[in-house]
Amino acid sequence: MPRESIYLPEELAKGVELKAKEERIPFSRVIQKAVSKFLERDKVAKAKADILSILSKGPLGKSWKELHKERTGADVGRD
Repeated sequence: MPRESIYLPEELAKGVELKAKEERIPFSRVIQKAVSKFLERDKVAKAKADILSILSKGPLGKSWKELHKERTGADVGRD
């Protein structure tokens, strides 16, 4: 596995260290999990955007955009 050097602010490094101790995993594994989750989130966001683009061009057209806006508003804060 390739090695990379990263620089973290002290407070962030302490948070990663605490998480590693809580989960009893290496510091580097916490970083790997975080980066992986971050990259996956970008993939999901792009897939959603692609689907919305396709749906907006389909038979639902403008009504789909209005429905999506309403549902997006309802989903704010959900994770």
